[in-house]
Amino acid sequence: MANTVNRSINRSLLDGECITIFRAAVRSKYTLDPYERRLIAFLSDVGMRCDEFVGLAKTNPAAVEKMVIDFVLKEKHRLDQGSIASSTIGNKLKPIKLLLEMNDAIGLNWKKIKRLLPSPRRFALDRIPTMEEIYKVII
Repeated sequence: MANTVNRSINRSLLDGECITIFRAAVRSKYTLDPYERRLIAFLSDVGMRCDEFVGLAKTNPAAVEKMVIDFVLKEKHRLDQGSIASSTIGNKLKPIKLLLEMNDAIGLNWKKIKRLLPSPRRFALDRIPTMEEIYKVII
């Protein structure tokens, strides 16, 4: 199994005061790395550093809400192209929401944002095996 924790990634967008409480809020070391990667991807997309983004969320929550909505819509477009799964979009929102909540930036309408998310697929893409496939397994 590959160790994703040691992969080299530029985490300079996360430098600042607001990231300390975010990191403390993530309970598992195995969750922290993917959360930080998703947060870096979002911050790169909006062209902001962590403290700058949190500061804007506190002073102008409507602008940050629009950024998050635009990000969700962009990800939905990727979903339509088949690049990502439907549950991926929700997973990308979790670290953004955690960062803002842990830094008391509470002005975003998360209920509105979550309504934009596609329903995750709740079933596998399995099918009944053919007789030929059963014979191959048995023989």
